[in-house]
Amino acid sequence: MAKLVCIDIDGTLMDTSNPEHFYIPQENINTIQKALKKGIYVCISTGRMRNSAIKVAEQVGIQNEYLICYNGAMICHGSEIVFESEINEEQLKKINKIIKENNVYAHYYIRDEYFVERKIDLTESYEKKIGVKAQEIGENVFHLNKVTKILSIAHSKEEKMKWMQLFTGIDGIVVTESQSTFIEITKSDATKGCAVKTLAKMLGIDLKDVMAIGDAMNDVPMLDVVGYPVVMGQAEDRVKEGRLVTDRCENSGVAKAIQKYCLNETTH
Repeated sequence: MAKLVCIDIDGTLMDTSNPEHFYIPQENINTIQKALKKGIYVCISTGRMRNSAIKVAEQVGIQNEYLICYNGAMICHGSEIVFESEINEEQLKKINKIIKENNVYAHYYIRDEYFVERKIDLTESYEKKIGVKAQEIGENVFHLNKVTKILSIAHSKEEKMKWMQLFTGIDGIVVTESQSTFIEITKSDATKGCAVKTLAKMLGIDLKDVMAIGDAMNDVPMLDVVGYPVVMGQAEDRVKEGRLVTDRCENSGVAKAIQKYCLNETTH
C-alpha cells in the first residue's frame, strides 16, 4: 500500500471542467482526511503558484502538509519553502526573445505573484480559476529576474504546438503541457518527478511506496517515478498508457484511488 500520495489539482483533485463552477468532490476530501488519520502523507503536486495551491489545500484540510508547486519548482511545508528553482538570466533572455518575436501571451511567476505584459481575453478566466489577480506591468515584464515559472496560454492547440517547438530548443529548461492550450516552462531540475523524488527522500519513503495521481502531460514526470502511477479516467490515452486508471474527476476518482491503493478498501 502507498505511504505517500501526491495529487494534481486541476482535473484531478478539483473538477475544473465547468469554468463557472470549480469544485472538489466531497468524497475526495473525506477520503484524504481518512488517509491522514492512518498516517499516510498527502501532498498536492500542481503547476499552480503557492498561494493558489494553499487555498485549495485549505479546502481539503491539508494546508499544513507538504505542497509541490510550479510543477516542482517549489516545495513548501506549510508556509516554509524547503526547495526552490529559478530560471536563470540567460534562459530568460532566450525565452523573452521568442515571446516578443511570436507575440506569445505569457505569465511570469515570482513566489506568490505573477505578471503579464498586458491583459487579454484569457486573463480574466485564468484569474478566476486560480483566485489570484495578474499584475499588468507592460514591457517591464521582460526585465524580471528570479522567475520560478513561465506559463504561456495559446488560443488553440495548433498555436500551442508551434510555441512548444520554439521553447523546446532552449538548453536547461523543461517545457510541458498541462491543460489543452497551456505551456509551462521551468528549469530542467524543476519537474513534478524531481520534486516527488526529493520529497520521498526527505520523508524516508521508498518511491515504490508512493502514489501519484494526475491527468495531464505535466503529471507524467511524477507518474514515471512512483510505484503507483494513477491517471484520471477522463485523461488522454497518451497519459493513461501503461498506467493505473481510476474513475473520472467528477466521480471522485482521487478518492477511489486512495481507497484502493492506500486504504485497501473496495471502491464502488
